Amino acid sequence: MRNNPKQARELHARKTATNGCYLPADKNKRTRIEDLLWMAAPQYETSYKNPCFYETCKTNETRTKFRCLPYFHLLGVDKCGSTDLFLRLLEHPHILGNDGSLNKETMWWSWRRYGLWLSRYQHPRESFGDYLNYFDGAAANISSNNKLVTGDGTPMDFWDFTGWKNIKQNHRLNHPKILTPHLMHHMNPKVKLIIIVRDPTSRLYSDYMFLKLGQTRTSKGFHDAVHFSITYLKYCMKRRTLESCLYDRKHIAMYKVT
Repeated sequence: MRNNPKQARELHARKTATNGCYLPADKNKRTRIEDLLWMAAPQYETSYKNPCFYETCKTNETRTKFRCLPYFHLLGVDKCGSTDLFLRLLEHPHILGNDGSLNKETMWWSWRRYGLWLSRYQHPRESFGDYLNYFDGAAANISSNNKLVTGDGTPMDFWDFTGWKNIKQNHRLNHPKILTPHLMHHMNPKVKLIIIVRDPTSRLYSDYMFLKLGQTRTSKGFHDAVHFSITYLKYCMKRRTLESCLYDRKHIAMYKVT
């Protein structure tokens, strides 16, 4: 039987991943979006409370590095006090931050792995190896104290699924089969998830002020922005499903889809 070139490439990619080497993106080249479900999850060291492993890369010489993923994700929601909660968690002597924004947010799962930043494609794509780099500072401490843990506090990971069309398993689908939670679970199956919420109206107003939406940040400006958003969402739903409108970020930071 003749070998299928596509299957051969995929098999080679998977064998490469099982070597336990997750390379950072080449900053001089356009980084492809990795197929995480085809990558083997790390084999974690059972003697550590935090999910950590020894990464072995074989190039000109064999390099072994102690790497960690988050023990927990504080998933949001935006403007619900996630930063305050994360800082309070860091007061615990066994909890460490990461090397992302505010020592809290990596913005990788929802944005940086797809080359997204807010609503525009203006950030270089980052690989899974780049994601691991956000926890190198924590890993250095965890390696000598197996009771320590670290976390990721990116609120967008709860609601922003804009990049779903770039996930290989969703190719040519009108509705996503795979989303961020599936990818997280594949790579880090025992991760703990924390959600903090708030009264929806006050949350929305806080987000309106924070994002500086509109020229005049007044009560009337807020009313007009909400009215426009609802009208826009209803228009989208005439042509598409509610889920697809929200997954494509037609309406920002809704709590749930019923």
